[in-house]
Amino acid sequence: MKKIRLGIIGTGIIVNEAHAPALKRLTDRFEVTALCNRSRAKAESLARDLGVNDKNIWQDWQEFLTDAPVDAVLLALPIELNY
Repeated sequence: MKKIRLGIIGTGIIVNEAHAPALKRLTDRFEVTALCNRSRAKAESLARDLGVNDKNIWQDWQEFLTDAPVDAVLLALPIELNY
């Protein structure tokens, strides 16, 4: 089975406490290849933890959706921003 290249928009608490640990257990199915967050520092911290290259970090979600090397996107935003 080919791994799904996963991008994550939002690198806050829920990603660090729930999604990232689960994704680390599912490396046979997913490869996190790109991150997007308003705070580059938060995204860089998660990138180090997940092994994502710094060149694959975005701060603008529209550029991320256009340019990121992903097959699927995990939206990890506050509920009011998920529209």
